[in-house]
Amino acid sequence: MRNDCSSFSGAASRNARALLSAALLLLASGRANSATMETPRPLPEASVAEVNRNANGNQYQIGDRITLEARVPSGLLEPGDAVRMSEDSGKENPQWLLDPYPELVQGAVRFVVAPVQTGELDLPKLRILREGHGPVAVTGAYRISVSGPTVEPGKKPELLPVMEVSLSWAHRILLAILILSAGVTVFVIYRIVRKRKSAPAFAPPPAKPVETPDERATRRIEALFRDQPYSLVALKPVCFGCSEILKDFFSARFQVDASESTTREMLSLLAGSAVDREALREIETLFSTLDLVKFTREENFRHLNEVDYSSIRTGALLIIARWRAVAATEEGKS
Repeated sequence: MRNDCSSFSGAASRNARALLSAALLLLASGRANSATMETPRPLPEASVAEVNRNANGNQYQIGDRITLEARVPSGLLEPGDAVRMSEDSGKENPQWLLDPYPELVQGAVRFVVAPVQTGELDLPKLRILREGHGPVAVTGAYRISVSGPTVEPGKKPELLPVMEVSLSWAHRILLAILILSAGVTVFVIYRIVRKRKSAPAFAPPPAKPVETPDERATRRIEALFRDQPYSLVALKPVCFGCSEILKDFFSARFQVDASESTTREMLSLLAGSAVDREALREIETLFSTLDLVKFTREENFRHLNEVDYSSIRTGALLIIARWRAVAATEEGKS
């Protein structure tokens, strides 16, 4: 009987130790699972600063190319890494144009942006992506003041003061009677005209919205680069198409016959249409690349890579945006 009791006590002790070990293993497993389900850390912020200050101080114009540097915390990038920039929200910002292919210069990511709207603009959050490793940081805050190209640097728009008009009760009653009389007169005339009509009137179909030259050019540029991804074979047709689209835009915008002109003839026509020297240099620089591809053999432009391909698209859109802003400003003045 004593042997049976002692064996029963030993078995119970072993079972208790086994249950305790299982409980400890379950507790450790639960802690490991909770650690793996923790919220991922937010990306570190890279402060943004301008490489070369604007000649006009803090006043920028639409289409200005602004070179910025994002200081990434040490250890996140190594020399020779391939990096890219993208919107943190995943959507393109209508206030900015971004060149998505930055440079890595002494541990800082140097990239180019251009504003395409006026007012106080905040640069959107941009994710800095390390090829093969995903995002490593996000850019910090950066704000500039943007005006149209024709506004004098530092000059603010003049606002008319609000006028307050105070009317006496007699004038208010008289004004109400006049408004009521006018309403009754219009209603009576409307009823008379409607009765005289023998046939029902049909409203004409709404007119289709007409594309402005800049809207048409922008749409054609986007479609051209979307339908022709980068390749050496695509360079020549894309450069021919880009040149044709820009010449059509200049012809419509400045009322000149640039479509059948050479680059030199086109620049002469634009110089006679009040286009400033800086804009002419910008147009000439882009067309020198287009002509290199259009009129020479492949070995002369084999060095053009995907970054250059993207720069051609960005340069064309910036030229269109610059002269669209000028047109809007001139219409506002008239």
